[in-house]
Amino acid sequence: MKYEEYKDSGMSWVGDVPINWQRKRIKFLCSNSSAGIWGEEEKGDVNDIVCFRIADFDYQRGYLCFDKLTFRNIQSKDLNGRTLTENSLLIEKSGGGEVTPVGRVVRYNYGDKATCSNFIHFITINKLYNRDFLYYYFYALYANKENLLYFNQTTGIQNLKIGEYLGQSIFLPSFTEQQAIATYLDKKCEEINHAIDVQKKKIDLLGELKQTIITDAVTKGLNPNAPMKDSGVEWIGEVPDHWKVMKLNFACKKITDFVASGSFADLRNNVTYLDEPDYAMLVRTADLSGKDKSIAKVYVSKHSYKFLSNSNLFGGEVILPNIGASIGDVYIVPEHIYEKATLGPNSIMLISKTDNNFLYYLFCSKRWREALIILGQAAAQCKFNKTEVRGLKVIIPPITEQRTIVAHIEKKVTKIDSQITKANRRIELLEELKQSIITEAVTGKIKVC
Repeated sequence: MKYEEYKDSGMSWVGDVPINWQRKRIKFLCSNSSAGIWGEEEKGDVNDIVCFRIADFDYQRGYLCFDKLTFRNIQSKDLNGRTLTENSLLIEKSGGGEVTPVGRVVRYNYGDKATCSNFIHFITINKLYNRDFLYYYFYALYANKENLLYFNQTTGIQNLKIGEYLGQSIFLPSFTEQQAIATYLDKKCEEINHAIDVQKKKIDLLGELKQTIITDAVTKGLNPNAPMKDSGVEWIGEVPDHWKVMKLNFACKKITDFVASGSFADLRNNVTYLDEPDYAMLVRTADLSGKDKSIAKVYVSKHSYKFLSNSNLFGGEVILPNIGASIGDVYIVPEHIYEKATLGPNSIMLISKTDNNFLYYLFCSKRWREALIILGQAAAQCKFNKTEVRGLKVIIPPITEQRTIVAHIEKKVTKIDSQITKANRRIELLEELKQSIITEAVTGKIKVC
């Protein structure tokens, strides 16, 4: 249902609005507007307070989550005007990235005294206006990429120009209608979020099934009646009797990394990263993961490529990230990732003596993923090096059996990956539907009461 009469809003993304909606600036709807504060480490005294971070934002539902509360010590004088209330909205003002730029907003829903970090700006909505309606309006701003007009970026961090962002105009219906629109959107978004959760659960179950198929195949083989033996390694357990157990070093003809071609000083003098396509591509784990489609590629010159000859890539190499949160992931280099390619930093390259694909699936399995994570956790910086990974125990079937196992896994996994892709696409369509419904409601394209 539509309104009887409309007028031009003067804003391209909003278009026409109901004629009786009133123009206001967002900042004039707030009883308080303040940057967050980080304070000091908690001390166990009266100044300790919950401090919400951007990591606590549940973007799907537009609220804070309380999985892991952070306490900070903040003096009362510094906390003045920075305490969150039930009418508060939290705005991500610093951080963001290419896929999720800065500017996302959530509602405050914690039932006790709290503040927020310095990467967040919060506003408290005047009681003359409906906070949830304003939340949905901010959601529409973000969905329509209006936030991109209000940020600058320095040293890799995006910063939202809060003053200008809150200086935008908004067309508001009456308070009663604001409430009705917010209630309508709460119901619609709850239905859509439930549908999204169903798809996410399906993806999780398919991922578990995929992991089981891979782990069973690379640790037990395909013959359920094969005689088994103790591998001699507690975390590996029993393996088929005719399989070999050995250190990774003996299963590979090459284990190397970015620094294999010289010292850090030599690398600085001989390797220059280039933004434009050149002689060779520097392949990083970010290029292999495909998680961030917009990440810029990095290239190197012919001189750099030749200097990095010990870690040049030709396709089929197994790559293990060896630092930070990516430890436990594993990739295999596509055959034609670029005309010429060489390995980037923070990863280790493996080339099997027999079948790289089997080695890849071995490290995809739960046991070897966990082994890599444990190896990384042994260091203070959550890192392992090529010498340490060389000593990791692996199990190696005969080459013909490796190939049979790989074919079996790929046949099963291809079907599962297809189902996962479809589920992810359904999530994308549901998100688009939610964005459309919210935008139409807060700009008066549909009448809900």
